[in-house]
Amino acid sequence: MLARYSIVAIVLHWLIALALACELGLGFALPEAPAGFALWQLHKSIGIAILALTILRIGWRLLHKPPASIETGVAALLARAAHLAFYALLLLAPLTGWAIVSTSPTKIPTILFGLVPFPNLPLAGTLNAPAEQVHEVLAWLALGLHADMVTFRTAWFVEAIATQILVIFVIRTAGPVWGSRPNRVLVATSLGGLLLALVVALTPIGGIVGFGPLQPAVLLGIGAISLAYLAAAEALKRVGLGLGGGSAAGFTGRVRRRLGIARP
Repeated sequence: MLARYSIVAIVLHWLIALALACELGLGFALPEAPAGFALWQLHKSIGIAILALTILRIGWRLLHKPPASIETGVAALLARAAHLAFYALLLLAPLTGWAIVSTSPTKIPTILFGLVPFPNLPLAGTLNAPAEQVHEVLAWLALGLHADMVTFRTAWFVEAIATQILVIFVIRTAGPVWGSRPNRVLVATSLGGLLLALVVALTPIGGIVGFGPLQPAVLLGIGAISLAYLAAAEALKRVGLGLGGGSAAGFTGRVRRRLGIARP
């Protein structure tokens, strides 16, 4: 029996963890298409990558025995059940997302990371709404599987506020976010609002509305998700503006022409 997980299992574990952090950060803050077309494509691409990595991880685990569990009795059974539930979630979440895309009435194609066309599933359009509902529930479960309700509620509030406020600094300019100085009023109001939200959520005041303190590991996770979201927004902003000849309007117009979407 192994004393520790193999290097392949460890690498797959952290690749899935990183991809999942990026996927959740994107998924809970995606703008409506076509304005967020590039982000939606990235969200779909990462989802399929998670599906592929999870299948590889399961295959590796079946062929290579993991280390002995440190838990015993009921604790061991619960730990195993949680492990299996998380594998099921990692498979079902991208599969239901794939089903949503496949049954969508807009018929927008999926291009993995802008390079590889990806096929749709042969599913009836009537499955679109149920697939969306299941996909949303699974996303919430992925975010809160290892957290109690108070921690989950607080972490979700802090992550949502942080990403939605900080992304303002990314989308305010067509150039790199660090290439120009933002307006002082924008900085003061945005960071002031974020600070107020953090005070409400992370101090005893938050107890009035059901919030609670967060452990350092949870805060680090929120920071990683937020940074991943902002980095993706910055990168895809450049891609989008490049396709549109340097303007958001040009990018949206090009996407509409490619997909045959009439102007509203």
